[in-house]
Amino acid sequence: MNDMVSVIITCYNKEKYISKCIDSVISQNYKNLEIIIIDDGSKDSSAKIIEKYKNSYKNIKIIIKENEGVSKTRNLGIKLANGNKIIFIDGDDYVTKEYIEELMKYKNNDLVICGYNQFSEKSVLENKPLKQEVYINKQIVDILLNKKYMIYTAVPYLKLFSLDIIKNNNISFNEEMNYGEDIAFVFDYLMYTNTLKIVDKCLYCNRIVEGTLSRKYVKNMDNQLYEVYLKGKKLYNNKLNSTLNYLYMRNLKLILLNETNLGYKKYKEKAKEILNTNYFKEQKKLKKRLKDKLLYILLRLRMFFITYKIIKNV
Repeated sequence: MNDMVSVIITCYNKEKYISKCIDSVISQNYKNLEIIIIDDGSKDSSAKIIEKYKNSYKNIKIIIKENEGVSKTRNLGIKLANGNKIIFIDGDDYVTKEYIEELMKYKNNDLVICGYNQFSEKSVLENKPLKQEVYINKQIVDILLNKKYMIYTAVPYLKLFSLDIIKNNNISFNEEMNYGEDIAFVFDYLMYTNTLKIVDKCLYCNRIVEGTLSRKYVKNMDNQLYEVYLKGKKLYNNKLNSTLNYLYMRNLKLILLNETNLGYKKYKEKAKEILNTNYFKEQKKLKKRLKDKLLYILLRLRMFFITYKIIKNV
């Protein structure tokens, strides 16, 4: 019999989209599924919509709970899962009917990743991986921390994980983080990943809801992204290289962009604080992309207003 796949669907105020998400999983070509749908205290009619599926499908489990955040919700899904493999789907996204079937063709690998279509009401952007190959050991980290693949690495969806690897190594989403928890989870998983298969097909559909991309200030973002950086270093046994520099500079720009929400004065204070960290200092001799090199030099020269203008227009 085919291996069972646990599908974790998390939902919070997705009444417009949750039915399409669930229906796309029910209609999968691959049938040996355990579908766990968790509503995280929605204030709209999402829970009522989900409840309608309760008695129609034997392989669907429904949990309606108080709002606790997406990390705690996904961790509950992991705890309840009984499959050999596990997949995460956000409640406003959906998947093609071939999604799980295609990923399960390569189930002997510790991790399988595919491409995805990112869409809104106005446009569709196809994100297809460059190569369909199997990677092993150190190659995995080199490819997934590469700039061209970071968009696939930084999210828990569009991936087929081994539930045994997750449970045997106590891997979970950090419930104390409200930014960067997804990539932190993936990095923790990569510590135990010996084989990676990349599928060059767009099988996952990621919805961009208008109005949700507005920039809001995230408290303590810097410490959370430093934690992500340290996890990246751990993957390289704490040996610095240009790939880690890309990860650091990516996080640095996100931290600085976050501070622009508070105005120039607070931005300048945070920039000065960053200059004194070892994380910043250890990047000095590492090879950088041209734009990153320029930003790094301007910060070292304490040209904060220029960097403020650059970052604010990113």
